Amino acid sequence: MKTNINYEIKTERLFIRPYAEEDVPSVFKVLSAHPEITKWMLFDPPKNIEETREFFIQCQKNFPDNGIVFCIFEDNKFAGIAGLEFETQKYGTKVISSRLGYWLDPVFQGRGIMTEAAKAVIDFAFNSLGTHKIETGHFVVNPTSGRVIEKCGFRKVGIKEKHYFREGEWQDHVEYELVRP
Repeated sequence: MKTNINYEIKTERLFIRPYAEEDVPSVFKVLSAHPEITKWMLFDPPKNIEETREFFIQCQKNFPDNGIVFCIFEDNKFAGIAGLEFETQKYGTKVISSRLGYWLDPVFQGRGIMTEAAKAVIDFAFNSLGTHKIETGHFVVNPTSGRVIEKCGFRKVGIKEKHYFREGEWQDHVEYELVRP
């Protein structure tokens, strides 16, 4: 991993920075008010603020060597999260690939915010971290997430049938990849 990296990202409308302890109440507030956010994610809504704090602690353990969870802000208001999990080269620190995940508070949806944030995080991964490839995906029944992915330039790799158990049944998962230009 490169050293002396500025992990703060600014776009035309957004400020994106690593998840901090001060964000725990905002993350909990959004996920508890909108539990449907996690319907097609690989986690359930937190039952209490302590579960959200535990997620923060785990993020801190992984940062920056194994992953980064970014908080997205518009006009200083917490809007959502975009995260990268890293796979590094054996016997080295070169980031081979990253896995992109994200979610957005419904109040901010439908305005291109997640696409803008995802593009910024992708650019950061390629240009600041030297990532070779980024992978991502979405449940087949969540095509809205797929539109964000496609707007970011990802190539569809295929569908993993019955890959995740969610909402009481096995779900198909669409996989994508984007190789560093």
